[in-house]
Amino acid sequence: MTGFGALRQFLSQILSPPVAYVPGSLLLHIDGNLRPLRNISASADVLCYMLHTGVQIHITEKALPLHDALFIQSRFTVTGTADPECAPGELKITKRRITGSKNDALKWKSTTPRAIPALSDTLKKHPDILSLLCRLHFHTLTLDVARGRWEMIIEPVEASMTISGGSGRQYHSFNPTQRYTLLALADAVHEQLTHVRSSHINE
Repeated sequence: MTGFGALRQFLSQILSPPVAYVPGSLLLHIDGNLRPLRNISASADVLCYMLHTGVQIHITEKALPLHDALFIQSRFTVTGTADPECAPGELKITKRRITGSKNDALKWKSTTPRAIPALSDTLKKHPDILSLLCRLHFHTLTLDVARGRWEMIIEPVEASMTISGGSGRQYHSFNPTQRYTLLALADAVHEQLTHVRSSHINE
């Protein structure tokens, strides 16, 4: 079984019984050099889309190169300074090279809804994926769903991936065969959500 197949199999276990969907319950907390967001120019429209759905995004220093952070600044409106929490639909970036202080932050908020350029078909057709609460911190992804809490610890791509889950503390480890991006994870989550819903309806 490939690494991606193992991820799908694990998600099929943790997403049953069906997940209760809470609009705007997605929080991205990104710290460190997270590879999926290195090319933020290509991902900015996805971030815009997430913000329009009420997603909270917090990116701390080191996560983005300076020119990428400035590119984001050109896409959002500055709404405040350092704040312990982002309001729904807000993007906060803590960047020493931008603000001059480790504790300062720029918090950018999406402007009025506008036409979103072409995005991943998964995100365009299935915005309920964003109803999961996801937190990324260094290489850690935590999924908080209605009936439990699961942690996915993603090491560098050449290392192994360990997933622990729920009250039963299920563990699963495998060597990833590809780089896991937010969209790849969204595809896997959507596949399992669709399966869970269909099974629930049939019952």
